[in-house]
Amino acid sequence: MTEDEIIKEVRKDYDILKRKMHYHAQDIRRLVIKGSVKLGDKLLFDYTSKYKNHWIYRIICFKKEYDYLAMLVYHSGKGHVCIEVAQDGTIMYHTGHFFLRYNERLNLGLCTFNDIVRAFMHESFVYHLQNIDQISPDVYSFFGRIETGIILGTANRKKHFARINTFLPESSLSYNQKELHEKLRKEIEKYKDGANDRL
Repeated sequence: MTEDEIIKEVRKDYDILKRKMHYHAQDIRRLVIKGSVKLGDKLLFDYTSKYKNHWIYRIICFKKEYDYLAMLVYHSGKGHVCIEVAQDGTIMYHTGHFFLRYNERLNLGLCTFNDIVRAFMHESFVYHLQNIDQISPDVYSFFGRIETGIILGTANRKKHFARINTFLPESSLSYNQKELHEKLRKEIEKYKDGANDRL
């Protein structure tokens, strides 16, 4: 699918799913009050939409609020990928290669794609993306930090679409900002042609 087709497919599902997660989170808050679920527990659920899309979503309840996120899991024709809608509405397209490296570089030893996705969804993260280079008008390579390391990819700011290509663990990174940018620039060069989705 093209970026525009992916955006359209995700958008037609997400509003319905968002309402479902909202109501489900309220039910879980009642379980927290009863003591059968602990505050801060990360709970994962599967959902198949009326369009036959498979989503995995996560709910966390805190004292006065709750948080949820969802990832659409599908086979692109080349391999499995995952798509998330970020808090600002950006479509975050995670390639199969990203999950392969995430599993490999954190030594998780997981065998199935769904298990790797679920492990990733236990991260405590909010994407803070920083541009590395401009590739073309409105398109930039970027890096972003999550709990266990750094994600690398490209983003089309006009379309609000980001493609996350690979993962580097925190332990492999230098804390010198100039060196970090140079290392990330070299790493992302490998993926400018649209990294494969195989997994």
